[in-house]
Amino acid sequence: MQPVAKTYLNHLSTKPLSVLLKLHRLPMSALEANHILVEQGYLMLLQRPSLKYPGQLRTMRVLTKKGLLFGKNCGNPVHPVHTSPQFYVELFELLWSQVLGEQALVSGNEVSCDQRLRQEEAGEAEQFPVAV
Repeated sequence: MQPVAKTYLNHLSTKPLSVLLKLHRLPMSALEANHILVEQGYLMLLQRPSLKYPGQLRTMRVLTKKGLLFGKNCGNPVHPVHTSPQFYVELFELLWSQVLGEQALVSGNEVSCDQRLRQEEAGEAEQFPVAV
């Protein structure tokens, strides 16, 4: 993919993943899509301190360099460290066509979304870097 000028990207509108999945009638939840985007390197998981529960960490998703071609990390006024990825409406079809193409190449050795959720609930999931 050719590099895109940041000034061009600044003029594009963004929406959360859940909205774009519904808009494009893709048969999956945002949670499932997020797991796929993490597996393929568009998103990464970081941990941040919880405001509600001091001493505990919360997991957040952040767009990687690869993902920033298709969206931006939007800040949260309530928590200065927390970001929420939003995706460019105009580029979402291109992103998802690449995601589907890459997913077809994923081997059968990968952990499924359901397995990953069970691991997270049981506290067996891998730990992620902490954002400070």
